[in-house]
Amino acid sequence: MGPRDTRGTVAVRMPDHEIAREILERTGPLAVSSANRTGMPAATDADQAEEMLGEEVSVVVDAGESPGGEASTIVDVTGERGRVLRRGALSVEQLNAVLEPLGVPLADEG
Repeated sequence: MGPRDTRGTVAVRMPDHEIAREILERTGPLAVSSANRTGMPAATDADQAEEMLGEEVSVVVDAGESPGGEASTIVDVTGERGRVLRRGALSVEQLNAVLEPLGVPLADEG
């Protein structure tokens, strides 16, 4: 089972960062959470992550500042119809442009 967001749904993430994808190519999928405490903005560099999470993490990879600066879009696909729980870097329109032709559009509950 993967990491869970505050609403109890399983979260699957695909990072938009070259170093993170290189790590995943070597390790395979990882069950990880965001580099922030619930309700706080995401850390955008290693110093912020370490300050926020402290000794609760064993490893911090410092690959510079994160690109984009936007939160992840969170989508729940555990029910009959997928639904956006949090709007983020990918808009509902962008996701539905791919999903509607497949007959599985998302509901926007973000």
